[in-house]
Amino acid sequence: MISVIIPFYNVDKYISKTLDSLKKQTLTDWEAVLIDDGSTDKSGEICDSYSKEDSRFRVIHKEHAGVSAARNVGLDEVRGEYIYFIDGDDLISENCFELLYNALIKNDADMAQGNFAYVNDDMTEYEMRHPSDMKDCVITGIDMLHLLNTKTGFLYVMSCNKLCKKSIFDDIRYPEGKIHEDHFAAHRIAYNCKKIACIADKTYFYIKHGGSITMKRYAPENLTREEAVYDRCKFLESKGLNDLAAETALVAIKVAPRVIQKCLTRGFYNDEVEKRLNGYFVFEYGLCRDLIPAKKFYLKIVFDWLTKSPKTYVNYLKFKYRIMPEPKD
Repeated sequence: MISVIIPFYNVDKYISKTLDSLKKQTLTDWEAVLIDDGSTDKSGEICDSYSKEDSRFRVIHKEHAGVSAARNVGLDEVRGEYIYFIDGDDLISENCFELLYNALIKNDADMAQGNFAYVNDDMTEYEMRHPSDMKDCVITGIDMLHLLNTKTGFLYVMSCNKLCKKSIFDDIRYPEGKIHEDHFAAHRIAYNCKKIACIADKTYFYIKHGGSITMKRYAPENLTREEAVYDRCKFLESKGLNDLAAETALVAIKVAPRVIQKCLTRGFYNDEVEKRLNGYFVFEYGLCRDLIPAKKFYLKIVFDWLTKSPKTYVNYLKFKYRIMPEPKD
């Protein structure tokens, strides 16, 4: 049986469509654990009505604590052999479970992953900056760890387009109190998988509306993404995957100037943010410095400057991008 974990919070405009897409599945051996994360709208009532009509739906009401906490409750409550996550405002294709389950069994895999699409509220596809290139194939967990560092790494970061054996999550829980929770879990999920079946069919539809995290402007809480990459580097190093840790660190340090620039232009760069980011960047640069080719010596100059004298580097960025200081009260 497939256990579907659906955390939700104030999505009464969308949750019925999400649950209807679940009821239409061609593979019917599933249960859905719906975790109401303290909704103040009618989301909880809507889910309760579905549970009364169909015993495969179970609703758990809890105080608001965020997506990670809700998912963790679901992981503790599931009864099936396989786990699948859906956000409470997204949709899945009618043959989603059938395709993923068949791929997982056929290839004796630990996880099966489908393709996905961003769609607007009217279900028209949202043009992605880096279109998905997923194909029908079988990869290893180590392959996935490498793929996390590519332009289409978001395909492999997402928890919601994957059917996993329950045992994969025996030692994994989502970090509570943080956004971008998938970024903290993806490398742990990949590490626990020996074999992963990928399918090109689009099985998951991520609805992009005003309340979606991906639609919000860059803000201080977005720095959890940088924290998650730092966590991935530390994790890989702890597992003896030093080459992968260095590869991951190189990707992170290359975007460090852009991260700092975004913080500056959004007006929330301060001593605390500087200390936090510099801690990540110093560690990552230490892992990957030897990977920078000699002909790109200028990168070492930039990264040495950024990590050893962050305040002067920040002043340089302010001058380069004409970022004016905030007026004093």
